[in-house]
Amino acid sequence: MKKLITITTLSTLLFINANAQEHNYIGLDIGNTTAKYTVTSIGLGINESSNDDGGSQTLKLGHYFNDNHRAAVLYHNINADDAKFGMLCLEYNYLIGENPLKPFAGVILGYGRYDLDNYDFNIDGAMYGVQAGLNYEINSYFSLEAGYRFIKSTMNETYRESGYDADFKVNDFRNWFVGFNFNF
Repeated sequence: MKKLITITTLSTLLFINANAQEHNYIGLDIGNTTAKYTVTSIGLGINESSNDDGGSQTLKLGHYFNDNHRAAVLYHNINADDAKFGMLCLEYNYLIGENPLKPFAGVILGYGRYDLDNYDFNIDGAMYGVQAGLNYEINSYFSLEAGYRFIKSTMNETYRESGYDADFKVNDFRNWFVGFNFNF
């Protein structure tokens, strides 16, 4: 009977420990995002590059598969003076090491929409990119992180201006962020 209790106790502890690494999380990041875009029109004689810069917020719902692998669905919002932008993405991150402070690197794939007030139109398209940063596990429920995202865009739209075609292309987004995650 004593052996059975010992085996059952050890098995239970191993099962709990094995599942303790796998968990869900919700996260919130704030930061700054710069959108780089170009406008060209041969008829209008325009060939301009510009940046749209603003504060940004990211809401994430994710899952840790173990201490080093996680994936999430995220919604990223940019507050810009003359535009509204949002993107819905999937991300995967690899967290390096076994310490509470872990560098991470990952990839992002998603879809974004950019509404431009000055041009009275909107464009959308696929997004793909990379990110890197640091994650600090405060305890089993909370972690802090900071990082940088570089996201390329396939957004490209032709519109009519003063009787001529103009091409508007969103090239990329650069986002630095700080945030926290709650594990459950």
